Amino acid sequence: LSIPIVFGSVAVFTFDVQSAIILTQPGAEFKNSGDSVRLSCKTSGYTYTSDYLHWIRQSPENGLEWIVKINTGSGNGDFHPSFQGRFTISQDVSATTAFLQIHHLRLEDTAMYYCATDQIWGSTVKQLKKQLCLTS
Repeated sequence: LSIPIVFGSVAVFTFDVQSAIILTQPGAEFKNSGDSVRLSCKTSGYTYTSDYLHWIRQSPENGLEWIVKINTGSGNGDFHPSFQGRFTISQDVSATTAFLQIHHLRLEDTAMYYCATDQIWGSTVKQLKKQLCLTS
């Protein structure tokens, strides 16, 4: 039995006094339980240096769950222990895009997925949300 997994995205545009950072993602995709998916987060107005980019998800069952933070300068990720193994990260610095790969999708992966940049010395967080829905 395959379970369709539907991905949809909504871009959230936020601006600060110095510059605009825009995060965007592609439209909907359809996946089945057991498949893998790669979520992307393209940034504009953001330089991949030593800032952090975070992936977070939110579901009705579990609320907000922090998945990983990526040092965009080195590409290294620091995963929450609950997400080690099936979840991996990568980035394409030249395309200013970060990726979250989820392998062997499960029903509990149903959630709204957020990508957020973190200005280390700033007070604003810019975010994008992408919904992952599983239906039977």
